[in-house]
Amino acid sequence: MMKKCLLYTILAAGMLALSLKAQPLQPTLLNFEGDDGRVEVPDHPSLDFAGSFTVELWFQPLMLDGWQRLIGKGTVNTAEANWSVSLMSDNTIDFFWESADDRDHLLSTTDTIRAGEFYHLAAVLDLEANEFRIYLNGNLSATATAQGDTPAVNDDPLYVGMRRTINGFEKAYAGYLDEVRLWQRARTRQQIRRTLNKALAPQYYQSADSGLVAYWQCDSLEDLGIGGDGVDDIRDLSIYGNHGDLAGDVTLTTVGAYTGIGQPGSLARPEGFVLWQNYPNPFNPKTVIRYQLSGVSDTEVAVYNLLGQRIRLLMQGRQAAGAYELTWNGRDDAGREVSSGFYICELKAGGYRQAVRMLLLK
Repeated sequence: MMKKCLLYTILAAGMLALSLKAQPLQPTLLNFEGDDGRVEVPDHPSLDFAGSFTVELWFQPLMLDGWQRLIGKGTVNTAEANWSVSLMSDNTIDFFWESADDRDHLLSTTDTIRAGEFYHLAAVLDLEANEFRIYLNGNLSATATAQGDTPAVNDDPLYVGMRRTINGFEKAYAGYLDEVRLWQRARTRQQIRRTLNKALAPQYYQSADSGLVAYWQCDSLEDLGIGGDGVDDIRDLSIYGNHGDLAGDVTLTTVGAYTGIGQPGSLARPEGFVLWQNYPNPFNPKTVIRYQLSGVSDTEVAVYNLLGQRIRLLMQGRQAAGAYELTWNGRDDAGREVSSGFYICELKAGGYRQAVRMLLLK
């Protein structure tokens, strides 16, 4: 009898393991609240860009609220030269770098950025072509001459999500960020397009041949000894080990985690299923939620607080293909007004799930 029970236990455990293994892994990304969240990467010679370089990342701004730093290296208002990529108050992207002779170089996109949408960004300094360029979603958005200059290096940390000044940190980013890649070479449009929708294969990050010097997939947190404050580090997959330390109000989240990256186990977005960012956002007291279905689906749209508790069920039922619009008035299912803060709106339809973050300000 004991052997039979043990056998059943082993079989049950095996079936549970198979069941867990069969579940798709939900993709994750960095979530910056827009206050003081940042990722700090200690200085390393591989991050000193004295020649051509490329910066790539996926980002989704949740609020267009003035100047926001996406990534950069070097302290502002010091003698240290620096480079940066920022979201500006006119909703364009700026690529800035200083030359070895202390000359500033600045390039702005012709395209403007919209809140709630994901973008792939590539900023390239190409000394061989004597120009620097910005690509959005694989398309050239801006270019300028490098004037025959080379970039200057510094020994400051690299920061993601904020910029550092002699007085502290500022220009905090509010939104999601994923798949950050740094290269010590100028990538071409064809190279950028070839890999922007997929995770990099080991051939890119297991040797120095590709020029990749940092690759943060942002898929998990570990204790890698950066900053010395526990399990809050993101791993650099490149051979250089430029791991980053999370500080302030930045977290790893699965909310809204669709970036177009077709990595194994990620949640692919079925064609035609879309949950758009609510508008206005921030809002008071009402906001509009729009979504689209590609076919007949059992659909649920609900609002949750940041603890995962459902606040309001906005829609539940079977719907035909098409575009739909709902309004949330900042009240819960009992009709009570909810407090100011961040809330999550989630769409479930046809086995597909997507969420966006909303900010209620009273």
